[in-house]
Amino acid sequence: MEVKTTPVLEVQVKFSGAEAERLTALAAQEGVSADVLLHRAIEQFLALAAASETDRADWQALGLAAFEREWDNPEDAVYDQWREHYGVDAR
Repeated sequence: MEVKTTPVLEVQVKFSGAEAERLTALAAQEGVSADVLLHRAIEQFLALAAASETDRADWQALGLAAFEREWDNPEDAVYDQWREHYGVDAR
């Protein structure tokens, strides 16, 4: 029987100066540790990145459909005969 393990990533991050102060203040304001605050921020970032990828794919599909409608229509069919028009032999 195969045992599946959950991937774990452990990271050490250093903040200094104004960034450290802002992070500490924001964590205190939220009533959590800086670690918890960063974990929440990364979760939101990953969710947004996934949504962005889905949005990008959706927009690309819509754009492709519109391009195909515009490209493949009877009015533009004359341009499909470019070899004949310019006297170029088909290979």
